[in-house]
Amino acid sequence: NKKEILKELDLYNINEATLFPELEHQLSYIKYVNSSCTQSVSEFFLYEDNGNAKIDFGDVDDDSLNKHILDNLKFLMVSIIDESFIDDLHNIINNNFVVDWYKRVNAFSKLKMEITSFLIGKEYSKDDAKTKASEFIDRLKTEVNSYCNNFKSGDFSGN
Repeated sequence: NKKEILKELDLYNINEATLFPELEHQLSYIKYVNSSCTQSVSEFFLYEDNGNAKIDFGDVDDDSLNKHILDNLKFLMVSIIDESFIDDLHNIINNNFVVDWYKRVNAFSKLKMEITSFLIGKEYSKDDAKTKASEFIDRLKTEVNSYCNNFKSGDFSGN
């Protein structure tokens, strides 16, 4: 009954990690806890980042792009996210603007994670929050690409 006893002791926070603070015991405990979560997969697909396929937007004015995105936020949210959250999303997006943020995959990924967390906090289900955040990010990417292409061609209206 060793496994059952160890699980019950773990419920009371008596385990290898709490008894032995050294890193090797911490790692061993983490491995033990997650051992039931690992499994073999039937198929494996290699993920390839097509970094060379990125579009060169040249010298897009970051400030005007950021302003354009924030000004059109309500339009980007339509039918995806409740309009009552516009101020919160405005802050999330505004806090993630950095130089050339629109060229970085991780910037969109971070935005998606923050929006998903925000929606979960607003009592959306996890799956629904992920879906809505993905839809919003896809729409945001489309808008950014449209703006950047218009900027590159000399049409600064963003339409």
